[in-house]
Amino acid sequence: MHLTQTLQEDHHRLVGLFRQYEAARIRTPQMRPGIIRELIMELQIHHCLMREILCPELRSVSVLEVKPVLEESARTQDDIEMLLDQVAKSGDDPARQDELLFEVIETAQRQFEVEQRVLFPEAERRLASSAEKMRLAMQERRKALLKEPKFRGAHPKLVQNPSGGEQSRKVS
Repeated sequence: MHLTQTLQEDHHRLVGLFRQYEAARIRTPQMRPGIIRELIMELQIHHCLMREILCPELRSVSVLEVKPVLEESARTQDDIEMLLDQVAKSGDDPARQDELLFEVIETAQRQFEVEQRVLFPEAERRLASSAEKMRLAMQERRKALLKEPKFRGAHPKLVQNPSGGEQSRKVS
């Protein structure tokens, strides 16, 4: 198992939510609030894992060329968090939510590219000796975050299938 597996799974899950949001926005607007809650939650959890576990370790062992990428990554995460706060405060204004969420999605996708292209390979190279311990720490932290009250109810029971129609979500 790879050190960055949990974070790569986050990317996959979030890209799926981005697609679900776009499909729900057009076909089933009543599903938007649940998808938005889940999207916000998943991004916050991903950022938490990056900030608390991966980035501090990577900062301590990285070469000078990677440190500016880490700093820019932290700023981008802050920008996304600020946008997510605005989404949460936008209430019943779907047009404003769409505008903010499209900016979140665009920014997050650019950030994912940087993580996949620079940070994850660097982590796999430089943190190989502690990879298993860190991977397990990320999985445990993710489980703990999912139990926090602010994330309860963020997983809708029914979700939009990006290929069309609705599907029931497996409840874990």
